[in-house]
Amino acid sequence: MKIGIELNGVVFDLLGAATEYFGEPQQREASTFEEMFPTVSDYDLAEWLSSKKTYERMRPIRGALKALDELSQEHEVVGITSIEKHLLNTTANWIVINGLAVSRVSHTANKDIRARQSKVDIFIESDAIAARAMSGVCRTIILDNPYNRFGAGSNVERANSWEQILEMINND
Repeated sequence: MKIGIELNGVVFDLLGAATEYFGEPQQREASTFEEMFPTVSDYDLAEWLSSKKTYERMRPIRGALKALDELSQEHEVVGITSIEKHLLNTTANWIVINGLAVSRVSHTANKDIRARQSKVDIFIESDAIAARAMSGVCRTIILDNPYNRFGAGSNVERANSWEQILEMINND
């Protein structure tokens, strides 16, 4: 089986990093960083999100590396991400340093199209709108967060942790 993953919010703890940098979000359930951190300028948010330092310092989501290592023992795991292109070398270095078990990572704004081309069977996402689009291509699991509870659609399965994602995939 081929399993696709988004990196932001699924492997990279982007919300944790933003909270560490900007402080506690004022609206955790908001769907964008601009809404979560309304006192931070759009410019400062954009600069932070496109900074190599942000991604060099990024911590993994609890359980992600272990779960992906386990999944990679029996399945092919591929990254399909919308991370900005200028961050791909930084992302690749992070993957090597942290031992992320993926066979390859590709960048695209249209993850659902890339997943279809790559014949992905299951995709793990963190963005509700992207998960809804992906659910038309393959089985889609969203890693639950307050910011992605609306808009994913009824075909998207929701998991509270990487442990639960493993159970969902292994008990299929």
